[in-house]
Amino acid sequence: MANDKIRNDEILSDEELDNVAGGSWMQTSLDIIEAGKSGLVNVNPDDVESVANFYQNNRSELTDMFAKFGIEFTHRGKWYEENDYSFNGQKISRDEAWSIINKQLGK
Repeated sequence: MANDKIRNDEILSDEELDNVAGGSWMQTSLDIIEAGKSGLVNVNPDDVESVANFYQNNRSELTDMFAKFGIEFTHRGKWYEENDYSFNGQKISRDEAWSIINKQLGK
């Protein structure tokens, strides 16, 4: 019978869990929605069609938006591969990128 206890080395951190699901397409869509909610890009975050159109036609604006906050953003363009975010030359998570943005916005 298998051991029902979870070993400590099997427990994922929040950052590791963020990387389990999502990938480039999902992360970028969530970034568009978050940027729309904050008024940083011209998109209705509650309208799926608006987000999809922005994803298809204006994704470079998202790169520019991150750059305004000193964050380098690289969209990988694949379903499951994670986007890259870096700040001051160091790789950071998506959550860390948004934390930096929100701090600069005074949130």
